[in-house]
Amino acid sequence: AGTIQIKTDILSVSSAATLSAESTGTGDAGGISIEAAEVNITGVATSSDPFGADLTGLSARTVTGQGGSLSVTASKLLITDQGLVTS
Repeated sequence: AGTIQIKTDILSVSSAATLSAESTGTGDAGGISIEAAEVNITGVATSSDPFGADLTGLSARTVTGQGGSLSVTASKLLITDQGLVTS
């Protein structure tokens, strides 16, 4: 898998949205690199399944291979309401 690179002023991920470089097979996951002034990850506050169907956040995980690298460079990082960053 490859690497997702994002350079922006503000990055917002919310309401069960996911920025993902996952591998669902036997290979290694890709990577995610973010450079922003502000990153906001807002999950689903009422979710009973924040790691499943309602996953909101950044993910570079895998089933059997190596998890990918995940880098966030930001002046402000806000993770609320069961938002998630996982690698």
